[in-house]
Amino acid sequence: MNKMLTLLKDLKADYIDSKHYCIKSKDTNNPWTINVYKNVVYNGSEWAWKVDTQVFSNDVYATSYLKTRIQEKTTGIRIIYQDTHQIPDICGIGTHCRAEGRNWEFSMLCSSCPKAHKHQADAEGLTVVYRTENIKKRKDFIEKCGELLRLAKPDLISCDLRFGKELPDNLMENYIPDDEYVLVTCVNDAFYIRPIEANSLCEITVEIFTSMKSK
Repeated sequence: MNKMLTLLKDLKADYIDSKHYCIKSKDTNNPWTINVYKNVVYNGSEWAWKVDTQVFSNDVYATSYLKTRIQEKTTGIRIIYQDTHQIPDICGIGTHCRAEGRNWEFSMLCSSCPKAHKHQADAEGLTVVYRTENIKKRKDFIEKCGELLRLAKPDLISCDLRFGKELPDNLMENYIPDDEYVLVTCVNDAFYIRPIEANSLCEITVEIFTSMKSK
């Protein structure tokens, strides 16, 4: 079955029409919505899915992005995997910006620029946190764990690797800033946090299922 349709069903997304779904926060203290569209036309081309403003050619990429959006909306933090945080050389020095006044979201040049990252995050009320590429490998492993665990636990949306300082503000005082944790995002805006105390898939799975700590 289509991965996106399965996730939308598990999330109990509102069915607007045959091509439009809406996911809404259940947390009254942190209201948000994400719109998902099926078979959309953008810039003269047809795309399989559109999640908010981003279009995708298949359900795999769209589903992955939707999970990321839910994590961002729930935690208020956007993780960017980039080794350097410098404005691209071609854009000049200091405050000069080639994209000033234009829409950064659709500029490939801006995709690696911290000024654009901050502009986009500020517009959504998010905080940007940078991570290096070597950390991304561990993150990818944790994400794969989440995909496997969803087979047994459908209300689980995703698993993500976070440092203590990258957890939601109301929880940060309870966790060691530089220690690594697994952030488990579930339906109905629930999330659980578990410290990484083992490297194997089996042991991490046991940690998640036997010792979940709720927000």
